Amino acid sequence: MNSTIVIILIVVAVLVLALIAFLIIRRQRYVRALRGRGWTFESSPALESVLDHHAPPFGLGFVRKVDDAISGHTTSGVPFRVFEYEHDGEPRFDDRVASVQLALPLPDLFVSTEQAREGVQLSAVEIDPRFQVHAADPGYGRAAMSGAVLDAMATFGEAGRAIDLSIDGQQLVAVGAPKNPRNCRPISSSWARSRRRSTETLWRGTR
Repeated sequence: MNSTIVIILIVVAVLVLALIAFLIIRRQRYVRALRGRGWTFESSPALESVLDHHAPPFGLGFVRKVDDAISGHTTSGVPFRVFEYEHDGEPRFDDRVASVQLALPLPDLFVSTEQAREGVQLSAVEIDPRFQVHAADPGYGRAAMSGAVLDAMATFGEAGRAIDLSIDGQQLVAVGAPKNPRNCRPISSSWARSRRRSTETLWRGTR
């Protein structure tokens, strides 16, 4: 074999190994950053770990997958999870999702600043021109989007974040969560601060 070709192959192999080593080191640092915050990281969690979620994007498609799951507690002690979720429905879904546990289960509710989430079949409720709200009961939807909840939405939507939130039983869910652990803490903490007042308002709306 020509010596030039051999040298090229060796150089390419070294570059590939260097890239692999870089990616491994980067992932190790990422996992250490998570654990340093007292959170748990699971690279390939079982689908059963998110079966307490039922509203879209969950429950759609035949092939569903969970990946790179982070779990822990906010600074105020509220349980939360952040994970990659994928399904093969139409259209296919592949995005990062975060969920914060509410104080008690509530009816489904969807709120977004852009188009409604795929798979949502609940009726639209006209409340605030900034948000698209979908709920089974208009009264519940209006009670849900009270001043306190709107303030919480505005806080979450700061820095130009698109809002795609839902209440799924006892989980407050957001599609498009950040992967960087430094960005997860302020979001999870802000949810925790608004969780109590929002839950109380929503609960009154269901009675």
